[in-house]
Amino acid sequence: MKWFLVWLFFPFLLMADAAFQLAILGHPEWAALVTAELSRVDGIWLLERSHITQVLKEHRLAEKGLSEEQLRKLFPHTDFFALIDEKRVLVFNAKNGFRLADSEHADNIKTMAGEICRAIAKTGQTDPVYLATLAIHDVGVPHRLRDRLPEAVDAIERCLLTNQRIQILERNRLGLVTSERSLSGTAFALTPSARLLVFEFEPGETGGVVNVVVTIHDLNRQEIGRLKIDDVLQNDSAIRQCANTIQKHLLTANGQKKGE
Repeated sequence: MKWFLVWLFFPFLLMADAAFQLAILGHPEWAALVTAELSRVDGIWLLERSHITQVLKEHRLAEKGLSEEQLRKLFPHTDFFALIDEKRVLVFNAKNGFRLADSEHADNIKTMAGEICRAIAKTGQTDPVYLATLAIHDVGVPHRLRDRLPEAVDAIERCLLTNQRIQILERNRLGLVTSERSLSGTAFALTPSARLLVFEFEPGETGGVVNVVVTIHDLNRQEIGRLKIDDVLQNDSAIRQCANTIQKHLLTANGQKKGE
């Protein structure tokens, strides 16, 4: 992603009533370079690297591998967290736990900075689509392929997040839910229009082929959509096709609902 994406979403950052507080953690060198890169962008208040280092040192914690819950406790006034590892940059909203971006950065500082700005700009959408993966089911998939199922769902979610309207609730947050009523609680910021995804992986007609049935539910667990994608583990193109099919269904249904 090129640096012009920062300027593409720059007007949204300027229109904000107050600066967003952003903490960038993970790979120390890249985090420092991206912090310096974004220091030129108005509308973002960057948590100083020295402060982050001091807080982590006081709690005897390493910068890598911190959970969302740990980050929120360590930096309670932060609006957004950007986590940069060796391959990816992940951005989530600290106030409600929604993942806004999760993509590869190819060791490019400008790509990381642009992706962070794009992610923050998502919160200015007037018609966001909120999603959460409710469950992943294995319906007879060969044992040798079972470990690939969670990886496939992760990849599908990352593809969905490239759409500027889609935000995905972190699965560890959804895992805290103990009743259906809790899903609509303010702590999870799930609006009535939010959608829950269930992935059911099943063997195809020939060995090594795995199909997936994606059921889409509302917050009352009522099924409102069902999609089937064949041979989803075949390659990256199949993963993207699955994500595009889900995205098309969600955005079309959302548009129809708004027009009613």
